[in-house]
Amino acid sequence: MELSLLGMRLRALARLIDQPVRTLADLEGLAIDGSFLKQESQDEMAAEHYRVLTHDMVPAASLFLERKAMLGGAVSGRVREAMEHTGFAPDTSSYPADHLVNVLLFLAHLADRQDIETLQRVTRMHVLSWMPLLIDALSQSGAKLFNEMGHEIELAMLGIGVDSLGTESDYPPLMELPFDMDKAELAAIGIYLATPIESGLFISKARLAIEARSHRLPTGFGTRAMTIEGLFRSAGQYEAIGAVCDFFDQEIESKEELWKRWSDTGAAHWSGEWAKKLANTRRVIETLREAEDTSS
Repeated sequence: MELSLLGMRLRALARLIDQPVRTLADLEGLAIDGSFLKQESQDEMAAEHYRVLTHDMVPAASLFLERKAMLGGAVSGRVREAMEHTGFAPDTSSYPADHLVNVLLFLAHLADRQDIETLQRVTRMHVLSWMPLLIDALSQSGAKLFNEMGHEIELAMLGIGVDSLGTESDYPPLMELPFDMDKAELAAIGIYLATPIESGLFISKARLAIEARSHRLPTGFGTRAMTIEGLFRSAGQYEAIGAVCDFFDQEIESKEELWKRWSDTGAAHWSGEWAKKLANTRRVIETLREAEDTSS
């Protein structure tokens, strides 16, 4: 893709992440069907924008790469440092440096400068370590617009033309957080499964709620970690542990397939790293299932 056109696409996507769609002009330069503008009010679109990009998920690198999925922190600091090193000053008045809006604008900045070498290196070494998970979360949002936005972001990543260059030592490491299943209580398991950098999974509260309703299981209120803990506690009371474990096995398989698809796009290194985390999580779920089988 021509870099000037790539820059335009990236900026258009940043605008859609920043603000709800209001007119067809907001979709200019993107292959997104705007027919929904005739069917939904601006209030409805604003509510959906808030649900997907604030309530269900804040689209930032730190959500996927920080311990306990805390926003900001060291991940955001490293992203900001990388941006400023190239002369790009992220606007952090509304979002942290690692928020998707700033990341897309940063990549657009590099495309505008025709700096293909830096653009490809930053994408390969950093952005592809978490962007596939974010795109997947958008596609799982239940909102057609955000599914299409995820597809557009994926096309933009592919348009950068990244290949699997670099040796293993060149890549920044993903955080290693060993999990002792033998000593873990449900609260710790909930935190583990809710933290992408630990479990390899990102499951929104909306998807967890759908799973709970499908088995008529109460989950209580609170964070995603508390929701997962509540889901397993209720499942234990209502003899539904097997069904909930099936759900998490399906999520693990889905993420494994996700990274396999991305492994040929310059993300082969990251595909391998996330596969290790998913394998560990599969063992955690197997242990939960076996514990239930033993007690019943």
